[in-house]
Amino acid sequence: MDIRAVVSFLEDITGEGAVYDGDRVSVGLFDVKGGPNGVLITSKVFPGVLPHVLYLKVGGESVWLLRFYSPDGRAVPYKPLLREMEEEALRDLFAPLFGGSHIFRFRDEGVVKDLEDLLSRIRYPALHPAQYARLEVIHRGSSPLPLFKVLSSLRGRYVSLFPAREKALNAMAEALGAHSYMRVEGEWQVLGTDRGRFLCAREVGREDYGIFAIKEDYAGRLQTFRTSPDMANAPFVSGTVPDLAGEYVFLGYSSDLKSVLSNLESLNSPPRVAIHRELSAKEQEVIEVLYRYRQVLLIGPPGTGKTYVARRVAEYVAGKEGRDWILVQASPSLRYEEFVEGLRPVKGQGGVAFEVVEGPFLKMVRKAKERPEDRFLIILDEMNRGNLPAILGDLLYALEYRGRPAIRPYSGEPLAVPENLFFIGTLNERDVSTLQMDQAILRRFPVVFFEPDEGELRDYLKGEGWEERDIDWAVEVFRRLNEVLKGSLGHAYLFASTPEELKEKLHYFVRPLLRLKANRDLGDVLEGLL
Repeated sequence: MDIRAVVSFLEDITGEGAVYDGDRVSVGLFDVKGGPNGVLITSKVFPGVLPHVLYLKVGGESVWLLRFYSPDGRAVPYKPLLREMEEEALRDLFAPLFGGSHIFRFRDEGVVKDLEDLLSRIRYPALHPAQYARLEVIHRGSSPLPLFKVLSSLRGRYVSLFPAREKALNAMAEALGAHSYMRVEGEWQVLGTDRGRFLCAREVGREDYGIFAIKEDYAGRLQTFRTSPDMANAPFVSGTVPDLAGEYVFLGYSSDLKSVLSNLESLNSPPRVAIHRELSAKEQEVIEVLYRYRQVLLIGPPGTGKTYVARRVAEYVAGKEGRDWILVQASPSLRYEEFVEGLRPVKGQGGVAFEVVEGPFLKMVRKAKERPEDRFLIILDEMNRGNLPAILGDLLYALEYRGRPAIRPYSGEPLAVPENLFFIGTLNERDVSTLQMDQAILRRFPVVFFEPDEGELRDYLKGEGWEERDIDWAVEVFRRLNEVLKGSLGHAYLFASTPEELKEKLHYFVRPLLRLKANRDLGDVLEGLL
């Protein structure tokens, strides 16, 4: 989308000239970036806290949106920005926009009727946090100056608040002996110290910070800090709930650092420094989709890392395998009766009777309902190997309409899938049975595709200490094989510690694929490379 009109408008209202740096443009205190979905305008200072403006062309008409949530859909820590303002200040901020060409709406809750309705929703947010957090102000036309006045006003307000918050965060970093940190303006930060990692987050409505020790997971690795729109009404701006989310131990407030340090010493198992591999881009993408839709399909040929990523995501989202998440292998024999619930014969006084038996999915549903503050997840692996309509049954409805019950066929009891139970399915798109998948299933599941990736292969072999010329050889082998197999050989097939090990894998694992799928032999395809 052409951003010249937006840049020209900003030059007019700021009196500043544009500075170009690649695909990003700066005009005064605004950054501008164009993309396929529109032109994004953010504040150059405090972009992690302030709203942003999105410019679109819809049917030839200019549409401007002032959005009080981050461009990627997260809502933290935007929520406190308005909720902490005095009512009179909110009236002064928004009253000029009512009665004109502006429309206020909450993305998941509908259009705001008037100023009083807006103030009420800000003061008393909806029970579903995402409904409150995603406020938009829409302007149609070529003169969106009032939107930028709101953004500039909020920036001025935050400029006055920031120094004290920055000072408090710096004091906590020094007191806890931090040697690294991740920070979002003056709202929260994650500190790395010799005694572990700490989350310091400002409490909504206060200038005091809660300090949390980030616990290790079951394998002794430190949990990775995360935020989510679904935590937007939590007591702290980071979305943290003290002692409930299961990932953090609440140590106290910044106003009493002595007690915080004392509580840290008294922990039965204090956090310690541990190596925690950062999430890959693909893992982050799956997590984003999962948080938004509660379920996701990972689709791609074998060896592209679908199951590996699913397990990594499950550990990140839920925690311990077998307790908070499970993996179920699909097969031709798996049915609804084994996956959700079915009948099992038992001996009774009058002979054989039948009792209703819960499957793994229903057991996870019960856990999720009993512990609503925690997250649970179930992976259905290699879905293409099973008869999906026969496995899922009424789960299609229950997964799509969370909280709305479907009647289970055997017990006659309602099945309602809670919001804190996530679902991941993996599926091999090259399996012929996949082509027969019911479209009703695909309609209910967002899809993340996995492809054979030379970059993933290179990174793995570098990590194993391969020399560059050997890596180039392996990549060339990978390319030739996928030319013959039409892109159906995943990079994991070529993961090996040494070139010698890779040659063995080519002989015992890849050669059979060539014979069965392409009627070719290894030496023929890799002539000159073996």
